[in-house]
Amino acid sequence: KFEPELYEEVVRRIKEGRWEPEGAFWVEADCNLSSGESFVRQIMHGKRFFMDEFGVESKILWLPDVFGYSAALPQILRKSGVDTFVTSKISWNETNKLPYDVFMWEGIDGTQVFTHFLTAQNYRPGGKANFTTYNADITPSQVMGTRDRFQQKQYSDKNILTFGFGDGGGGPTRKMLEYHRRLKRGIPGLPATKMEFAGDYLEALRADFEKSCAQLKKTPKWVGELYLEFHRGTYTSIAKNKRNNRKSEFLFQTAEQISSLAGALYGYGYKAKEIYDCWEIILLNQFHDIIPGSSIEEVYKDCDIQYANIKRIGESIVDGAIKGLASRISKGNVIYNPNSFQADGIVTIDGKTAFVEAIPPMGYKKVENLVFTNNITVTKERIDSLLYTILFDRNANIVSIYDKTNAREVIKPGEYVRLESFEDLPHQHDNWELVAYYKQKKWNVDDVSDIEIINDGARAGLKIVRKYLSSVIEQRIYVYDSIPRIDFETNIDWKEKHIVL
Repeated sequence: KFEPELYEEVVRRIKEGRWEPEGAFWVEADCNLSSGESFVRQIMHGKRFFMDEFGVESKILWLPDVFGYSAALPQILRKSGVDTFVTSKISWNETNKLPYDVFMWEGIDGTQVFTHFLTAQNYRPGGKANFTTYNADITPSQVMGTRDRFQQKQYSDKNILTFGFGDGGGGPTRKMLEYHRRLKRGIPGLPATKMEFAGDYLEALRADFEKSCAQLKKTPKWVGELYLEFHRGTYTSIAKNKRNNRKSEFLFQTAEQISSLAGALYGYGYKAKEIYDCWEIILLNQFHDIIPGSSIEEVYKDCDIQYANIKRIGESIVDGAIKGLASRISKGNVIYNPNSFQADGIVTIDGKTAFVEAIPPMGYKKVENLVFTNNITVTKERIDSLLYTILFDRNANIVSIYDKTNAREVIKPGEYVRLESFEDLPHQHDNWELVAYYKQKKWNVDDVSDIEIINDGARAGLKIVRKYLSSVIEQRIYVYDSIPRIDFETNIDWKEKHIVL
């Protein structure tokens, strides 16, 4: 788009077999905050791009700079025709070193995918660092360090060094290529270098690995999430983007479901292009320096505009399909359930909350007699429902939750359900880190400015407003007659710096 002549040159090099296009995902996406549906879409959109643009079937998920990986990925990858995963940043763990650099990664359902961690680092005589880099240089020190850091030497005599200029995928410099020209001859004491595609290297590594596993009768395996013990502040930074992402994921799953249902029932026009294009914006903003909150201010100004636009489009699609369905039903309210299971729940009609039950999965039900009342008793110190008794102290902290169904107290004596604040001064990367010692300095958020009893149709509870320094926290606590759940709806006008709530 911006450099069409250069792009056409890249396409020519790919056709000539001189440039390797790989990656599988649409973008190098965060794998902690994105949903399973989004992982599927990242692969679907990414693979389609590689095939449409270059005629290449992508087989490798290549995510060197992402901040941890969900255990849902192996199953999704294998079902999508991706059999290899490469990353790097897990080596940055603050506490626990991962025991393998080449292994089988096993996901939630038992599916395994061949996985390799990059091991590039400078050579350190007498000791290796945990930290490795995907942004390497082809120097004698890094060639030696890459081999030295590799933990499964008995499984293969091959290693990969991804070198280039800069932290943005820059290519090799003339100096780097001159280093390779000399190193490939085999300097005594150093591994010889060979230039080849990552895919070819990984195939050779896998062959070595499988042969060695059979000979050694031991297969290195990691089961479950690949958790990065670093950059943990990215779970909280720029919270609005995380919320907008999740709302968008839910909205467009619903848009597809109900459009398909309405199309089958009465010929509603499926908005294929609009849905596909909006998913690409959702996927774009899952980039691992956007949704984690580790990007610059201008990015989030753009995100606000993009999320508002796709919200408008998605709601228009859903509303159009639902109105079409409702118009074909003579009387009653049409309740749609976007979940994959039958559900009871709460709906809001004309500003009032009503309880509905047994709504079919990914389907709808006509409900004629909605229940807008409840049997809940509320004071400023106590909430009593058919399911729970909840007690509050003078600071509106919960001191007791008695579960009537199971005849047990939920909260241990002397403990509370309360809001707490902590000093947030990490030793580096101010916006990205949440380090273990933050728990050492704590304040209770007890300053209550207002308590109000609220009765909202089929639910009731308390609205509690707290002031904390320059911030205001409004929390609504709801219970129900027949839903075994206590809801906390919290709105926070947060003005503080270096404090986490």
